[in-house]
Amino acid sequence: MATFSTIDAAKAPPRPGTPSVLRHRMAEYEGYVLGVKPGQAGKLVPSRGESPNAVSRRVLSAAKRLGRSVSAWRDADGTVYFKAE
Repeated sequence: MATFSTIDAAKAPPRPGTPSVLRHRMAEYEGYVLGVKPGQAGKLVPSRGESPNAVSRRVLSAAKRLGRSVSAWRDADGTVYFKAE
């Protein structure tokens, strides 16, 4: 069981930031979402080792961070598509 105590907030270590690799990937997917204009759909083909579900989650997370509503789906070969709602 964990041991709980309180300390002065000034003595707490700083909250760790987002690792740079993750920040880069987040910015990459935000760019994909921003790049889709009305009447268009985005198309992402997962690279080797990437799952279509992971790609779809990244698109949906990027849209949420940007305050946009998108729908995402994939076809039988694993290509992920998305469009603004």
